[in-house]
Amino acid sequence: MHQEPGKAPHGLPHDPFKSCVVPRPIGWISTVDAQGRDNLAPCSQFQNVTFAPPIVMFSANQSTQGELKDSVRNAEQTGRFECEYLNTLRFPGRPPMGKVDVVFGRVVGIHIDDTYIDGNGMVDVLKMQAIARMGCCEYTTVDNKFQRSFPAATRHCWPVSKARPTRPGRKPATPESAQSTLLP
Repeated sequence: MHQEPGKAPHGLPHDPFKSCVVPRPIGWISTVDAQGRDNLAPCSQFQNVTFAPPIVMFSANQSTQGELKDSVRNAEQTGRFECEYLNTLRFPGRPPMGKVDVVFGRVVGIHIDDTYIDGNGMVDVLKMQAIARMGCCEYTTVDNKFQRSFPAATRHCWPVSKARPTRPGRKPATPESAQSTLLP
């Protein structure tokens, strides 16, 4: 099958694009509105964007009348959504959906129940049984894993306290040197 989204109908009962990037993590977007009321919303259009600095994003469609989702409005008005709000990108929507808001934020804290830290100091994802979105109305849990070895020069799982590996002729990056010019 070949389909060009937005140009030709796919002919399937559900949009196949939603099933092509799977599993998608579900972000629980926690915000507080301008009046101090809490809001917690599940969002399956959620992802980390960078690790240093730690940036995440979530996206939500506006209504066809241009109404923002509560999570987007609250993040923009208060500057917080469990993260430090950075900015929102708005993309044109495709009917029947409204515009798409993509919200970016810098992670300011990570909370992990010690129950989910294994004896090697790693997060035990299998024990956590994280829920992820598949296509349409399907979900899954993480119930198995495998490991892949990386050559020493390209390894990305290095100890945080040590300089990161680098290619010959490049200055090694450290967490301290990986600051973004976009952040204060």
